[in-house]
Amino acid sequence: MNEHEPDPENGKQYLAKYGVTHDNVTSLNLFLDDRQIGAEGALELARGLCENWSLTNVELRRSEVTWQGAVPLAQALVSNKTLLHLGLGRNQLTSSGGCHIAEALKLNQTLQSVDLEWNDLRDEAGLAIANMLKVNNSLLVLSLERNKLQRDACTALGAALAVNTKLRALNLGWNRAKAVGAISIADGLRKNKNLRYLNLAMNQIGVEGTFSIANALVENGTLESLTLQHNRMGDSIIMLGAAMRVNNTIRELNLESTQLNTEGVQLFATALQSNTSLEALNLSRNDLRNEAASALSAALRGKTHLRYIDLSSTNLTGAEPAAGVAELLESCPNLQTVLLEDNDLGIAGGHALAAKLQNSTPITCLNVSNCGLEPVGVKAIADALRRSAHLYLRSLQIAGNDAGYEAVVTLCRALQGVSSLVSLDLSGNNISDTAKEALCMVLVANPQLNYIFLNNSSLESLRSHALFQDEAHPYLNRTHGLSWSPPSLLKKGGDSPRTSSTPSPHIPSSNFASTNVSVGTIDKLPTAPERAFEPSAVSMVQPIRGTHIYNAGNTLPSAKGKKTSLTEAEANEEKAAREEGAAAPVTIKNVPRGIRQAKEVRLSGKELQLPVITHASLVTPPVAEPCARYWSATKASRLFPKPSAYQLKHFETNISEVLLTDDQLRTEFNRLDRNGNGYLEEDEFKPVFQSFDNYGVTSTEGEIRSVIRKHNRRGDGKITFDEYCIIMLGLARR
Repeated sequence: MNEHEPDPENGKQYLAKYGVTHDNVTSLNLFLDDRQIGAEGALELARGLCENWSLTNVELRRSEVTWQGAVPLAQALVSNKTLLHLGLGRNQLTSSGGCHIAEALKLNQTLQSVDLEWNDLRDEAGLAIANMLKVNNSLLVLSLERNKLQRDACTALGAALAVNTKLRALNLGWNRAKAVGAISIADGLRKNKNLRYLNLAMNQIGVEGTFSIANALVENGTLESLTLQHNRMGDSIIMLGAAMRVNNTIRELNLESTQLNTEGVQLFATALQSNTSLEALNLSRNDLRNEAASALSAALRGKTHLRYIDLSSTNLTGAEPAAGVAELLESCPNLQTVLLEDNDLGIAGGHALAAKLQNSTPITCLNVSNCGLEPVGVKAIADALRRSAHLYLRSLQIAGNDAGYEAVVTLCRALQGVSSLVSLDLSGNNISDTAKEALCMVLVANPQLNYIFLNNSSLESLRSHALFQDEAHPYLNRTHGLSWSPPSLLKKGGDSPRTSSTPSPHIPSSNFASTNVSVGTIDKLPTAPERAFEPSAVSMVQPIRGTHIYNAGNTLPSAKGKKTSLTEAEANEEKAAREEGAAAPVTIKNVPRGIRQAKEVRLSGKELQLPVITHASLVTPPVAEPCARYWSATKASRLFPKPSAYQLKHFETNISEVLLTDDQLRTEFNRLDRNGNGYLEEDEFKPVFQSFDNYGVTSTEGEIRSVIRKHNRRGDGKITFDEYCIIMLGLARR
């Protein structure tokens, strides 16, 4: 066998129980399998990763890894040379586990995406991660959301941004950066030329912090997505508008629930008239009122780059704001998503919206839930959808409008002419069993629509408050007989199934729960420009809203009774964070927004006792190989070619002449281990360390002992093979 050929077992002896039974398996997602492997499982997984050369994506969210499991995983990261994404969200890693991962990432030169959200890392691990970012040359995406990072850690992360040349996306949402941390991050943005996505949601940055971020945008020319939701911005939106006047790289701006006022938004809208890049704008849950909405509509009218606008819960009333938004539908040829939920538009607003809807460019997502449309307004929108070319509508949310039987049936008939729906919410519309046939026909006509959400309806025998796809055909067969076939799937005047010239829309897969929902791309519309709008294509970056088209592919939980809410501890933490620094949401109706997409984890209630984890407990690792935008866990292998496990030649041509290949290191280690006990004691390690050039100065015994203490985690003065590899890599970098 060639000396550079990888282990033919590929770690399958350890990974087979997790489904890795073939060499062509590149993704391992234990979160979707609802498996809590614990620290012992993490140790076994780490052993497999040391030998594996095919996996590029490992997702361990909510697997109860804990800090004890983080230790062997960190050791495996030093050895593994093919992994691109590692998801460790919600694993109770604490500061200790976070520090181990950070130290490993200093040496790992292949990982491109790491999710560490909700792990109680705190400032100790935050500082270690900041130091790691100064030397890491591969990481593109990093999520540190909900880790109780204070201003010290956030200040250090801002300083790291100033020198890091690789990171493309940073999620610091729901921490406590405050104004001091935001100012440091702003300073980093002025110097950073690579960061594309930044999430500072719920960080209590205040007016001063927002002002600093806005000021930095004047100089920064690379940032594309900025999330500032749940921070008290106040009048600093005026400075943000001034920055947007000259900044032409920001594509997505999320200002949800930031305590904006009418006057400030009007000035912001005036500044947007000069902007040529903004594609997605979220101003939901702010007290904008009709005046600000009208100013925004006038400023954005005719913008060919506008793809997404969210004005949910902004205290809009009547036909005037609806008519303004409707004008955008007509004048913005690429507008795909319009969200107006929780605004008292009334019947007049429904008519104003419908009047423009049938003449507008086909949109993919419309949310008019809880807008007081009543039967007349819902019928008007249904008639507009039926008469228009909205054959590619993918998400329609029209809940809480008291539509009644006739309006719902009229809407269902219109939707039978659509075949691309993936999300439909008709909750709170006084629907009874008499409308079930029409609802089933919509499901059959839209095979990608997994369910119709029908909360607060009087339909009998609903599972999880929804009518599911697997119920539609049996019900219609019972009603119409086994020979029934859906008329909506037939062409007019013909008997052949309707076909479309466009490919089937891509349904994004559910990935990180709650704040880290996997975000998919929107397929190109027939009338859209060459490149359709992609919202934050980073899995860890929060989608701008939870009910729009970009996560409409998430399916409801199975009907086996699994809970879908946050755990009690997580809910209490979120509530406390909101009370401490969040802006109060402005809502007209307190209507639930649907089912949360987070899985419930059942904790065992007892702490797992593990033996001491040592480097020797792991199998012999291969040596890390550096590799040359990882945007989501599901797209890693597609965006980045997998580095070849056979290309190791450049490791042998290093100017320090330090042994770096696996075979070289193992051979030399065995030669030095004279008594064959698997360790290098001080007298065995001392000659090899002194043999390397130290700028002409001979290393003293004290310095050698210091090196041993630094790398010997067991504290017994014995160097394992893994520790020996780390020391050699450090010498190679010298």
